[in-house]
Amino acid sequence: MEWNAKTQQWAIAGAAVIVVALGGWWFFTGAATNQTDDTVTPSENSTETSTTSSSDDGRPTVAVNTGEEVSVDDQPAGDSVRVVEARLSRVSWVAVRDDMRIYGAARVTPPQGGGTVNDITVPLLRNTEAGKIYSVVVYADDGDGAFDFKKDAFVSGLDDTFSALNGD
Repeated sequence: MEWNAKTQQWAIAGAAVIVVALGGWWFFTGAATNQTDDTVTPSENSTETSTTSSSDDGRPTVAVNTGEEVSVDDQPAGDSVRVVEARLSRVSWVAVRDDMRIYGAARVTPPQGGGTVNDITVPLLRNTEAGKIYSVVVYADDGDGAFDFKKDAFVSGLDDTFSALNGD
């Protein structure tokens, strides 16, 4: 094989494609969003401290604090979900999801020191479907005020399920 200008151009183009592909993979798999902070500050009334860890996919998680709870009832399918109440110790995101995706999330700010927030409406990006079961889960806000399931810590053990019913 002769190494001429055309061969050199193809080799450089091939190397550039590989670099761009690896950079895209790194960006989209969340490698750039791993957090190094290992603690979440508990509220003044919290009886336990929470520490973050990483799930199998590298996303941060925190354990539920004593007394935290989220409650949702079965409800008609639609473009929003009504969460009956959330007892939280920190600013959080209440999210609706199925086994595959998150449908929507609402930011919940509990009273100073933690407490109960009632009648939370979670607007959805896509409607729930009658006959399916969905989960309401909680993510601790990372302080930026924007929901990002890759950066906000998933609160393990703080969830409830509901069935989407026919509106008839």
